[in-house]
Amino acid sequence: MVVRVGIHQPNYIPSKAFFDKMKMCDYFILLDDVQYEKNGFTNRNRLNGWLSIPVHHKHDTLIKDVEIANEVNWQRHHVNTMYALSDLQEEHEVSHIKNTQGCLLCFIDKLYAHPWKNLIGINLAWIKKICEILEIKTNTTFSTSFDNGHLKGSDKILDICERLGATHYVSGPSGRKYLNTLDFDNAGITIEWLPSQPPTTLSILDDIFRGKI
Repeated sequence: MVVRVGIHQPNYIPSKAFFDKMKMCDYFILLDDVQYEKNGFTNRNRLNGWLSIPVHHKHDTLIKDVEIANEVNWQRHHVNTMYALSDLQEEHEVSHIKNTQGCLLCFIDKLYAHPWKNLIGINLAWIKKICEILEIKTNTTFSTSFDNGHLKGSDKILDICERLGATHYVSGPSGRKYLNTLDFDNAGITIEWLPSQPPTTLSILDDIFRGKI
């Protein structure tokens, strides 16, 4: 029996590649107990330019503990950008963005009116909504549920894979820099390498609003 596991940081409105990877997997783990990376994709993404959520963090702050700097009025710019892209559609409630709460724009209005404290909250809300739109039903959980915060890098990933009974680990190309492939070989776990993504990759919302999905 093939069991594929994927692991990734819970990015802000991730790219299509993030969800393609998730769809490939039987289990998808959101890394919330690793160090927040400044200028990464955890608090920002490209959508007709950069959309960034201002945050408070220190050099060793874990992703799950990153707080949003709500003293900055950032929400309106995000909402306006998404509404501008939605005008690319002839109508808002086309079939691929319908959901049980109404149209995607209604979801956006409600999402950005909520007083989010932690970054991971709004990121998870987006990931769940896009999984609903794309009908992705992969088992998803946080890395904190494995209680292996003492492990780092390749050792942490291998431990999660072994606990889930993985036969295959789905990794992006950056994994070649830190994964100990010999350890995975010894554990009987095959690493499936995904192709590199162009540096100009956009949030999946661009594809959704342009009718590509």
